[in-house]
Parts: sequence; structure tokens; C-alpha cells
Amino acid sequence: MTVAQRQNLVLLVGAGVLATSAGISTGTQAHWLAWLVVLGVDAYLLLVLVLAALRTGNDRFTANKAWIGYLFPGRATGVFFLLLLLAASVMGFAGLYVGADVFASNKDWLDATYISFLTLGFSDFGPKAGYGQAVVLLQLASGVLLLIGAFPLLISRISTFKDM
Repeated sequence: MTVAQRQNLVLLVGAGVLATSAGISTGTQAHWLAWLVVLGVDAYLLLVLVLAALRTGNDRFTANKAWIGYLFPGRATGVFFLLLLLAASVMGFAGLYVGADVFASNKDWLDATYISFLTLGFSDFGPKAGYGQAVVLLQLASGVLLLIGAFPLLISRISTFKDM
């Protein structure tokens, strides 16, 4: 196994652990685990975006810090990695919705996943004041980070067929 394959495997396993933990948090109503997943996904995305911005056009920065390349998946791995990050984010927020006082009535895991992935922001469900609004605002910010930052970065990596 080459070094690049090991790096990609580590990224996939890490994203898989996040996605699995998110699913567990949704099924068991472990809100602390859901918070860890959400913070883990967002921290990774912020780190990748900052490092991608720093390494653009600065060959010295990249040459001195070869470990940065370990955080970016290869082109073949990128698609699966992207799907695992999306699943971790959606299920992580669903884990925050299940059994919590976010919406007018408590939701089971399927309703929470549906709300988290498809209807948030379309006024089908309105969050309660306080904790509910904070969770929904965090999900909106996290979704913007995922859609505007990580998806284009990873898709451009895949479409150029270039290794970093």
C-alpha cells in the first residue's frame, strides 16, 4: 500500500467514524455525541478551507508543511469522503433534534433526519425559541460551510484529476 493510499484510507475511516457516530447519536438520543460529530465535521472543514487558502500560490508554505496534503483526499477517494461528510453532518444535526426541545413536538429519528436534510429553512417546521433556534442557526452555518466551502474544493480536486 502506498503512502497516498494510506492517507486516503485514514481520511475515509475518520469520516466513516464520524458518520457512524452521528447515526448512533440519532438512534440513542446521545446529544453529546451529536455535538462532537457536528464540531468534528465543522472543524475539519474550516481547517481544510484555511489551509487551502494559505497554500494557494505559496509554494514555500506547502514545501515546509508537507502534512497539509494529508488532509485532502485523492480524486478517487474524494467522492466517498464527501458523501460520508454529508451523512455525518445531516445525521449529527438529526441527533441534536431527536428527543430535544427544538421543535413544537418531539421527533423520532426518521423525522429528525428528514427535517435535517430536506426541510430545514422551508418553514415546514419552526424551531422553538432559545436552544431550538441556536441549533438551527448552527446547522445553517454548517451547511453554508459545507456547500460553499468543502464541496467546491473537493469537486475541483476530483474534476482536475490532479494529485496535490
